Amino acid sequence: MQYLGEMVNRERARQKMTLKNLADKSGLAISSLCDIEKGRFVPSLESLYKIADALGVPVTLFLPESYDNNVKSVTN
Repeated sequence: MQYLGEMVNRERARQKMTLKNLADKSGLAISSLCDIEKGRFVPSLESLYKIADALGVPVTLFLPESYDNNVKSVTN
């Protein structure tokens, strides 16, 4: 799940948000967020939603584009 961590890191950096800011907004530990960004830990769906909410983005931003397109085609 390295892709997921890279996307979280990229969006956090784009918003000029520190790990501490994201931890405060999401309620997750800084160490957990760091492990997620480095691909050492795969977050639960609940944690992923907390991260997305804290960043103000849809959770699908963190999914590979091909997966997101497959979900859209199944739900339409």
